[in-house]
Amino acid sequence: MKKLLPINLKPLLEDLPTALCNNIATTVLRLDKIHAHIGGNKFLKLLGYEKEIKEKKCNRVVSTGGYYSNHLYALSYWGWQNKIQTVAILKGMRPDSLSPTLQDCEEKGMGLIFIDQKQYKELNHYQETFMQAGDYWINSGGYGVLGTVGVQALMEHINQQFTFTHIICACGTGTTLAGLCLGAQAHQKIIGVSVLKGHESLENEIVALLPYRIPFTILNNYHQGGYARYTKELLQFMSSFFDRTGIPSDFVYTGKLFFALADLYKQQYFTSRDKVLVIHSGGIQGNRGLRILDSFMAL
Repeated sequence: MKKLLPINLKPLLEDLPTALCNNIATTVLRLDKIHAHIGGNKFLKLLGYEKEIKEKKCNRVVSTGGYYSNHLYALSYWGWQNKIQTVAILKGMRPDSLSPTLQDCEEKGMGLIFIDQKQYKELNHYQETFMQAGDYWINSGGYGVLGTVGVQALMEHINQQFTFTHIICACGTGTTLAGLCLGAQAHQKIIGVSVLKGHESLENEIVALLPYRIPFTILNNYHQGGYARYTKELLQFMSSFFDRTGIPSDFVYTGKLFFALADLYKQQYFTSRDKVLVIHSGGIQGNRGLRILDSFMAL
């Protein structure tokens, strides 16, 4: 696994201008640069699953997600690359026109199964309906203990070379944040920006991935209306942030992360002694659903 992780982290680290950060030392880890298709935190999440899939000699990987899912996008490319069939289960009727993400998934050989809302809501009960002998199941977003393996390894790798007091990332399932907790040092503060509205169970879902209680903070006020929802203010911020830093973000995860970070600076959340590491988890491909963001797509 070590050779799969980026050995030289320096090209992935970018310092933000101090004028944007209230003079707080802030560095962005550009995981979106790891790979054009299997980049970001999805690359790291797949590392743990990949080992087990190959050990069990599974013929097919089945998972679930949304129409702009970074997880499905990465999984389809991974399956194509490794010559393993992949299948995605999605909510609703198949639309007349697929999202750019799902078009890419199909092009890479991923089978798409559309089911009604009731079945999707109770997918745990219907899961066996879609499974065959030799199949391997991965939860939506790569949620699970194995999904933390690559993130933990990366965090440990970072701490061998650099010193940060705070690590902050966007949270969907919370798997990435759990991996950061597992790889963090005792003095480091781990902060998650939830992109989901009313996801009261998120903290418990993260705790379930940890072998023991590790302190972390979840910020719940930056979801901009909910998962894959956005406001005009968010889009304007993302455009301005790109103009000033050259760093692209997406409206589902990282745009909300950087928006939250800017607000934390205003609140003087950090002290002048702090060193902040921001995890850019990728996901830029999802912006193709919004033409207004095409100007700073970095695919």
